[in-house]
Amino acid sequence: MAQEYASQKPKDYSNHVKKVAVVGVTGQVGSHIVEHLLKNGKHEVTAITRKDGSAILPDGIKVSKVDYSESSTLVDALRGQDALIITLSVLAPQDTQSKLIEAAAAAEIPWIIPNQWGSNPDEKEMSQDKVTFYDDGQTKINTTTWPQCGRAIANLLALKVLPEDEKDESPTLSQFKNETIYISSFLISQKDMFESVLRVTGGAADHWTISYQPSVERYREGVEAWQKGDMRGFAQAMYARIFYQDGCGNYEAKKALHNKLLGLPKEDLDEFTAVAVEMAKADFLNKG
Repeated sequence: MAQEYASQKPKDYSNHVKKVAVVGVTGQVGSHIVEHLLKNGKHEVTAITRKDGSAILPDGIKVSKVDYSESSTLVDALRGQDALIITLSVLAPQDTQSKLIEAAAAAEIPWIIPNQWGSNPDEKEMSQDKVTFYDDGQTKINTTTWPQCGRAIANLLALKVLPEDEKDESPTLSQFKNETIYISSFLISQKDMFESVLRVTGGAADHWTISYQPSVERYREGVEAWQKGDMRGFAQAMYARIFYQDGCGNYEAKKALHNKLLGLPKEDLDEFTAVAVEMAKADFLNKG
Protein backbone atom coordinates (compact mmCIF):
# COMPACT_ATOMS: atom_id res chain seq x y z
CA MET A 1 0.00 0.00 0.00
CA ALA A 2 1.34 3.43 -0.95
CA GLN A 3 2.34 5.79 1.84
CA GLU A 4 -0.41 8.25 2.74
CA TYR A 5 0.30 11.86 3.70
CA ALA A 6 -1.75 14.32 5.72
CA SER A 7 -1.28 16.94 3.01
CA GLN A 8 -3.27 14.75 0.63
CA LYS A 9 -6.26 14.55 2.96
CA PRO A 10 -9.34 16.84 2.94
CA LYS A 11 -9.04 20.16 4.80
CA ASP A 12 -11.16 18.91 7.70
CA TYR A 13 -8.89 15.89 8.26
CA SER A 14 -7.47 15.65 11.79
CA ASN A 15 -3.94 14.25 11.89
CA HIS A 16 -4.07 13.46 15.60
CA VAL A 17 -5.98 11.08 17.83
CA LYS A 18 -8.32 13.12 20.01
CA LYS A 19 -10.98 10.87 21.52
CA VAL A 20 -9.70 7.84 23.42
CA ALA A 21 -11.86 5.16 25.05
CA VAL A 22 -10.25 3.06 27.80
CA VAL A 23 -11.43 -0.24 29.26
CA GLY A 24 -10.01 -0.92 32.71
CA VAL A 25 -9.32 2.66 33.81
CA THR A 26 -8.83 1.71 37.46
CA GLY A 27 -6.64 -1.34 36.79
CA GLN A 28 -2.92 -1.75 37.36
CA VAL A 29 -1.96 -0.70 33.83
CA GLY A 30 -5.08 1.22 32.84
CA SER A 31 -4.88 3.67 35.73
CA HIS A 32 -1.39 4.75 34.69
CA ILE A 33 -2.40 5.05 31.04
CA VAL A 34 -5.29 7.33 31.98
CA GLU A 35 -3.07 9.35 34.31
CA HIS A 36 -0.61 10.13 31.52
CA LEU A 37 -3.28 10.69 28.88
CA LEU A 38 -4.79 13.35 31.15
CA LYS A 39 -1.37 14.75 32.00
CA ASN A 40 -0.54 15.18 28.30
CA GLY A 41 -3.75 17.16 27.92
CA LYS A 42 -4.16 16.21 24.26
CA HIS A 43 -7.02 13.75 24.50
CA GLU A 44 -10.65 13.47 25.51
CA VAL A 45 -10.74 10.28 27.60
CA THR A 46 -13.83 8.10 28.05
CA ALA A 47 -14.02 5.21 30.50
CA ILE A 48 -15.94 2.18 29.26
CA THR A 49 -17.43 0.55 32.36
CA ARG A 50 -20.02 -2.10 33.13
CA LYS A 51 -23.50 -0.77 33.79
CA ASP A 52 -23.33 -2.07 37.36
CA GLY A 53 -19.78 -0.82 37.95
CA SER A 54 -19.14 1.19 41.12
CA ALA A 55 -15.45 2.05 40.83
CA ILE A 56 -14.41 5.61 41.67
CA LEU A 57 -13.05 7.12 38.46
CA PRO A 58 -10.50 9.93 38.13
CA ASP A 59 -11.64 13.48 37.46
CA GLY A 60 -11.48 14.74 33.90
CA ILE A 61 -12.83 11.71 32.07
CA LYS A 62 -16.20 10.87 30.59
CA VAL A 63 -18.02 7.65 31.41
CA SER A 64 -19.96 5.30 29.14
CA LYS A 65 -21.70 2.38 30.85
CA VAL A 66 -22.20 -0.77 28.81
CA ASP A 67 -23.80 -4.19 29.00
CA TYR A 68 -21.43 -6.82 27.59
CA SER A 69 -24.39 -9.08 26.85
CA GLU A 70 -25.80 -6.41 24.50
CA SER A 71 -23.37 -5.65 21.68
CA SER A 72 -25.35 -2.58 20.66
CA THR A 73 -24.44 -0.84 23.94
CA LEU A 74 -20.75 -1.41 23.20
CA VAL A 75 -21.06 -0.07 19.67
CA ASP A 76 -22.97 3.00 20.86
CA ALA A 77 -20.39 3.69 23.58
CA LEU A 78 -17.49 3.43 21.13
CA ARG A 79 -18.98 5.32 18.22
CA GLY A 80 -17.07 8.51 17.45
CA GLN A 81 -13.92 7.44 19.31
CA ASP A 82 -10.54 7.65 17.58
CA ALA A 83 -8.86 4.93 19.63
CA LEU A 84 -9.73 2.11 22.03
CA ILE A 85 -7.32 0.92 24.72
CA ILE A 86 -8.16 -2.44 26.31
CA THR A 87 -6.71 -3.39 29.70
CA LEU A 88 -8.36 -6.38 31.36
CA SER A 89 -7.96 -8.39 34.53
CA VAL A 90 -6.90 -12.02 34.10
CA LEU A 91 -10.24 -12.82 35.74
CA ALA A 92 -12.26 -11.11 33.00
CA PRO A 93 -14.47 -13.43 30.90
CA GLN A 94 -12.45 -14.83 27.99
CA ASP A 95 -14.72 -13.34 25.34
CA THR A 96 -14.53 -9.79 26.71
CA GLN A 97 -11.78 -8.61 24.37
CA SER A 98 -13.32 -10.19 21.28
CA LYS A 99 -16.63 -8.47 22.05
CA LEU A 100 -14.85 -5.14 22.41
CA ILE A 101 -12.88 -5.53 19.18
CA GLU A 102 -15.97 -6.56 17.22
CA ALA A 103 -17.85 -3.56 18.61
CA ALA A 104 -14.93 -1.25 17.80
CA ALA A 105 -14.93 -2.51 14.22
CA ALA A 106 -18.67 -1.89 13.96
CA ALA A 107 -18.16 1.60 15.40
CA GLU A 108 -15.36 2.18 12.85
CA ILE A 109 -12.66 2.99 15.40
CA PRO A 110 -9.40 3.27 13.44
CA TRP A 111 -6.99 2.42 16.29
CA ILE A 112 -7.17 -0.38 18.86
CA ILE A 113 -4.53 -1.17 21.47
CA PRO A 114 -5.46 -4.70 22.61
CA ASN A 115 -5.02 -6.37 25.98
CA GLN A 116 -1.53 -7.65 25.25
CA TRP A 117 0.76 -6.33 27.94
CA GLY A 118 3.96 -7.80 29.36
CA SER A 119 3.71 -9.42 32.78
CA ASN A 120 5.49 -8.29 35.92
CA PRO A 121 3.87 -10.01 38.94
CA ASP A 122 5.29 -9.30 42.38
CA GLU A 123 6.37 -12.13 44.64
CA LYS A 124 4.60 -12.20 48.01
CA GLU A 125 7.71 -13.86 49.43
CA MET A 126 9.46 -10.48 49.36
CA SER A 127 7.76 -9.63 52.65
CA GLN A 128 8.80 -12.99 54.12
CA ASP A 129 12.55 -12.77 53.41
CA LYS A 130 12.39 -15.69 51.01
CA VAL A 131 13.46 -15.84 47.39
CA THR A 132 13.47 -18.56 44.75
CA PHE A 133 15.93 -18.07 41.91
CA TYR A 134 15.08 -19.76 38.64
CA ASP A 135 18.01 -21.75 37.26
CA ASP A 136 21.03 -19.70 38.41
CA GLY A 137 19.12 -16.43 38.85
CA GLN A 138 21.30 -14.72 36.24
CA THR A 139 18.93 -14.73 33.23
CA LYS A 140 18.15 -11.15 32.24
CA ILE A 141 14.73 -9.98 31.12
CA ASN A 142 13.22 -6.70 29.99
CA THR A 143 10.68 -5.37 32.44
CA THR A 144 8.65 -2.16 32.47
CA THR A 145 7.03 -0.22 35.29
CA TRP A 146 3.34 0.62 35.21
CA PRO A 147 4.01 4.39 35.02
CA GLN A 148 6.31 3.84 32.03
CA CYS A 149 3.56 1.84 30.30
CA GLY A 150 1.17 4.72 30.87
CA ARG A 151 3.65 7.24 29.54
CA ALA A 152 4.35 5.13 26.45
CA ILE A 153 0.70 4.78 25.45
CA ALA A 154 -0.06 8.46 26.09
CA ASN A 155 2.96 9.55 24.04
CA LEU A 156 2.18 7.05 21.29
CA LEU A 157 -1.34 8.41 20.87
CA ALA A 158 0.01 11.96 20.89
CA LEU A 159 1.95 11.29 17.67
CA LYS A 160 0.68 12.50 14.33
CA VAL A 161 -1.31 9.84 12.54
CA LEU A 162 0.41 10.41 9.16
CA PRO A 163 3.53 12.23 7.98
CA GLU A 164 2.66 15.64 6.56
CA ASP A 165 4.38 14.92 3.24
CA GLU A 166 7.21 12.88 1.71
CA LYS A 167 9.83 15.07 3.44
CA ASP A 168 8.39 14.54 6.93
CA GLU A 169 10.52 11.95 8.76
CA SER A 170 9.10 12.54 12.25
CA PRO A 171 7.53 9.52 14.00
CA THR A 172 3.85 8.84 13.34
CA LEU A 173 1.17 6.56 14.71
CA SER A 174 0.81 4.93 11.29
CA GLN A 175 4.33 3.48 11.65
CA PHE A 176 2.98 1.19 14.35
CA LYS A 177 -0.16 -0.03 12.61
CA ASN A 178 -0.49 -3.78 13.33
CA GLU A 179 2.93 -3.70 15.00
CA THR A 180 4.22 -4.33 18.52
CA ILE A 181 5.59 -1.53 20.69
CA TYR A 182 8.79 -2.50 22.51
CA ILE A 183 9.59 -0.50 25.64
CA SER A 184 11.62 -1.33 28.72
CA SER A 185 12.44 0.24 32.05
CA PHE A 186 15.17 -2.22 32.98
CA LEU A 187 17.12 -5.19 31.61
CA ILE A 188 17.74 -7.17 34.79
CA SER A 189 18.07 -10.62 36.31
CA GLN A 190 16.50 -11.96 39.49
CA LYS A 191 19.82 -11.48 41.24
CA ASP A 192 19.91 -7.84 40.07
CA MET A 193 16.45 -7.43 41.61
CA PHE A 194 17.56 -9.12 44.82
CA GLU A 195 20.59 -6.87 45.16
CA SER A 196 18.32 -3.87 44.68
CA VAL A 197 16.04 -5.14 47.47
CA LEU A 198 19.06 -5.44 49.76
CA ARG A 199 20.14 -1.87 48.95
CA VAL A 200 16.65 -0.48 49.53
CA THR A 201 15.96 -2.36 52.76
CA GLY A 202 19.49 -2.27 54.14
CA GLY A 203 19.26 -6.03 54.60
CA ALA A 204 21.86 -8.74 54.20
CA ALA A 205 21.69 -11.76 51.93
CA ASP A 206 22.45 -14.16 54.79
CA HIS A 207 19.19 -13.12 56.47
CA TRP A 208 17.21 -14.52 53.55
CA THR A 209 16.14 -18.07 52.78
CA ILE A 210 17.42 -18.61 49.24
CA SER A 211 16.45 -21.54 47.05
CA TYR A 212 16.93 -22.47 43.41
CA GLN A 213 14.55 -24.19 41.00
CA PRO A 214 14.71 -24.87 37.25
CA SER A 215 12.51 -22.39 35.40
CA VAL A 216 11.00 -25.22 33.33
CA GLU A 217 9.94 -27.05 36.50
CA ARG A 218 8.58 -23.87 38.07
CA TYR A 219 6.56 -23.19 34.93
CA ARG A 220 5.13 -26.71 34.87
CA GLU A 221 4.06 -26.46 38.52
CA GLY A 222 2.34 -23.16 37.80
CA VAL A 223 0.42 -24.57 34.85
CA GLU A 224 -0.69 -27.58 36.90
CA ALA A 225 -1.94 -25.35 39.72
CA TRP A 226 -3.73 -23.10 37.24
CA GLN A 227 -5.44 -26.06 35.61
CA LYS A 228 -6.74 -27.04 39.05
CA GLY A 229 -8.32 -23.61 39.46
CA ASP A 230 -5.60 -21.87 41.48
CA MET A 231 -5.09 -18.53 39.71
CA ARG A 232 -1.78 -18.03 41.52
CA GLY A 233 -0.49 -20.75 39.23
CA PHE A 234 -1.20 -18.52 36.23
CA ALA A 235 1.07 -15.78 37.62
CA GLN A 236 3.74 -18.31 38.56
CA ALA A 237 3.70 -19.85 35.09
CA MET A 238 3.94 -16.47 33.33
CA TYR A 239 6.76 -15.28 35.56
CA ALA A 240 8.75 -18.52 35.24
CA ARG A 241 8.31 -18.72 31.46
CA ILE A 242 9.82 -15.30 30.88
CA PHE A 243 12.99 -16.47 32.66
CA TYR A 244 13.61 -19.46 30.40
CA GLN A 245 17.26 -19.58 29.42
CA ASP A 246 16.39 -19.35 25.72
CA GLY A 247 16.51 -15.55 25.98
CA CYS A 248 12.80 -15.05 25.30
CA GLY A 249 12.56 -12.41 28.04
CA ASN A 250 15.42 -10.30 26.68
CA TYR A 251 13.59 -8.82 23.72
CA GLU A 252 15.90 -5.85 23.30
CA ALA A 253 18.55 -8.33 22.11
CA LYS A 254 16.35 -9.00 19.08
CA LYS A 255 14.17 -5.91 18.70
CA ALA A 256 14.93 -2.20 18.83
CA LEU A 257 13.32 -0.48 21.80
CA HIS A 258 10.96 2.44 21.17
CA ASN A 259 11.83 4.26 24.41
CA LYS A 260 13.69 7.10 22.71
CA LEU A 261 11.15 7.52 19.91
CA LEU A 262 8.37 7.84 22.50
CA GLY A 263 10.35 10.23 24.67
CA LEU A 264 10.44 7.92 27.69
CA PRO A 265 12.70 8.86 30.61
CA LYS A 266 15.28 6.60 32.21
CA GLU A 267 14.08 5.18 35.50
CA ASP A 268 15.85 4.26 38.72
CA LEU A 269 15.66 0.58 39.71
CA ASP A 270 15.99 1.16 43.44
CA GLU A 271 13.21 3.76 43.39
CA PHE A 272 10.75 1.25 41.99
CA THR A 273 12.08 -1.57 44.14
CA ALA A 274 11.21 0.60 47.14
CA VAL A 275 7.66 0.91 45.79
CA ALA A 276 7.44 -2.89 45.35
CA VAL A 277 8.74 -3.49 48.88
CA GLU A 278 6.04 -1.24 50.33
CA MET A 279 3.40 -2.95 48.19
CA ALA A 280 4.54 -6.34 49.50
CA LYS A 281 4.40 -5.11 53.10
CA ALA A 282 0.86 -3.86 52.49
CA ASP A 283 -0.14 -7.23 50.95
CA PHE A 284 -1.11 -5.34 47.78
CA LEU A 285 -1.82 -8.38 45.63
CA ASN A 286 -4.35 -9.85 48.02
CA LYS A 287 -6.01 -6.51 48.70
CA GLY A 288 -6.03 -5.44 45.04
